[in-house]
Amino acid sequence: PTRAPTGRARCALVIGIDGLRPDAMSAAQVPELDSLFASGLFTLRGTTQLRGATSSAPGWASVMTGVDADEHGVLQNGMDNAIRLDAHPTFLSRATGAGHRVGVASEDPRVIAMLEPELAADARGGDADEVTRAATALLAEPHIDLVFVVLEDVDDTGHATGFSAANPIYLAAVERVDRRIGLLLEAVRARRTFEREEWLVVAVSDHAGEGYGHGERSAPNRTIPIAYANSRLRRGELDERDRSHVRVAATVLEWLAGDEPEALFPLRR
Repeated sequence: PTRAPTGRARCALVIGIDGLRPDAMSAAQVPELDSLFASGLFTLRGTTQLRGATSSAPGWASVMTGVDADEHGVLQNGMDNAIRLDAHPTFLSRATGAGHRVGVASEDPRVIAMLEPELAADARGGDADEVTRAATALLAEPHIDLVFVVLEDVDDTGHATGFSAANPIYLAAVERVDRRIGLLLEAVRARRTFEREEWLVVAVSDHAGEGYGHGERSAPNRTIPIAYANSRLRRGELDERDRSHVRVAATVLEWLAGDEPEALFPLRR
């Protein structure tokens, strides 16, 4: 792994929370997310990709490739095979090419389908419990320094009962995912190599939602929370130019390369 200016190895955990509305974070009891959002730069006014349907496949494709939907080619769900990985490889593949060891665990099979074949072959799928166990196992491996996890419970519950901060069933799903995030963070802290590492933890969503869906290109569907957590970061709001999930890929790659990403260290621009 690349060494940070602190002399510690750079590592990253990217946590994708499917269908999370920002206002649900205020209404629910989410100590793990609250801690992440208090430990670096964040926004509750983030945005999804802007040129495809506000759906999971276009959203996760933009998180992974770092470009908008018209560039990576996944304009709506069901177009997973259209992703243009030759022109826009995922940040996971690019990190692998730079010598990093990558692990992926996702409840959403579309995420795995949109990976490069060599990464998809090793990715872990399954239900919430299986994916959480797989992700914590990946984080326990000292040679793995980049893990991408996608948790679906919030989105599934929104479709079934309504995407609303006034819906107690939806909020309960947010709280369940928060507890799973706690298990992931505990796994990071339990690594044998943790004292020699410097971790960036990213929390991001593919879209939000209103009513029982989210495909319409509306502000409630496109406004998402994003956080970058690390002990050395300035606390506060992300700059406006960095409030898109399209920016996650480049920021993580810059971090892993040992750079000080502009999104994370804006005072150094």
